[in-house]
Amino acid sequence: MCKAQSLWLCYAFFSPKKVSRLETTRIYNGKNMPNLVLLTRAIQIINTSIHLFHHHGFHTVGIDRIMKESHTPKATFYNYFHSKERFIEICLIVQKERLKEKVVSIVGYDQSTNGKDKLKKLYFLHSDVEGPYYLLFKAIFETKLTYPKAYITAVRYRTWLINFSGCQIIFIYDRRRNYSAFKLG
Repeated sequence: MCKAQSLWLCYAFFSPKKVSRLETTRIYNGKNMPNLVLLTRAIQIINTSIHLFHHHGFHTVGIDRIMKESHTPKATFYNYFHSKERFIEICLIVQKERLKEKVVSIVGYDQSTNGKDKLKKLYFLHSDVEGPYYLLFKAIFETKLTYPKAYITAVRYRTWLINFSGCQIIFIYDRRRNYSAFKLG
């Protein structure tokens, strides 16, 4: 099966009754692809597997175990995802988008805390072994050779985080400097 057919499954238009609105934007061959829309059943499988991958690793958790834990027939899994490689990539994309939302909410919407406390919250969010970043961190080490697309997804999040955090540090520094100049002037 070609990549385009594999992507079609994930970007297909499902009936509105069965669709949960978990969406992510993908870049494929340099182009923005439509949002990834997953069925509620697919999201349940993904959530179960994220838990299993987090605690047992990518190589020790097989499709059979995921299907047993999520109480789903194997045919349903292959209908949604086609392969374990594609499935792991989708799991990491979902986890990456969830983590991005948390980071943006900490930095952007929490006006009650100062910049230093926001950076502390970001640090603790990413250093918690039971937290959402651990799966992406684990993927960097476990998927590089066997699942290269999943590895790229994890690395892209890390790059985004570094750039986003750097921009926030500069913004905090500039705001503090301008405030000091305003206070002195």
